[in-house]
Amino acid sequence: MDNKKKKTILIILGIIILIILILSIKACTKDEPLVLDDNTKTSFINANIDFNCILQNDTTLTSNKEKANSLLTETYKNQGLPIDDNSQMLFILKKYEYDLEVTEIIKSFKDKCENGKATEYYT
Repeated sequence: MDNKKKKTILIILGIIILIILILSIKACTKDEPLVLDDNTKTSFINANIDFNCILQNDTTLTSNKEKANSLLTETYKNQGLPIDDNSQMLFILKKYEYDLEVTEIIKSFKDKCENGKATEYYT
């Protein structure tokens, strides 16, 4: 085998090793996908039930977005949702905010409020 063929083979092997190295490093540093359990779903539903009761009791919140966001954050925190972790909260919101089952459950509790507080929760 002449030197030109040896160099070509070494370059190809070097590229293959480099690709394997990059892929293995990427696989090692890849974030674990978030897995949601039934408790997270229940907490999300109950937080929204709570927040809907607050909105029904204080209609001025629809025009006061800052106060509404603060109350929503507090409600999520009270239900044990990870409000300090933006990536987890975004994942939870994306998972459940347009979920028809979740939406229907929340709607079914709209009349279970008294003085801005939920009188019943989803279990």
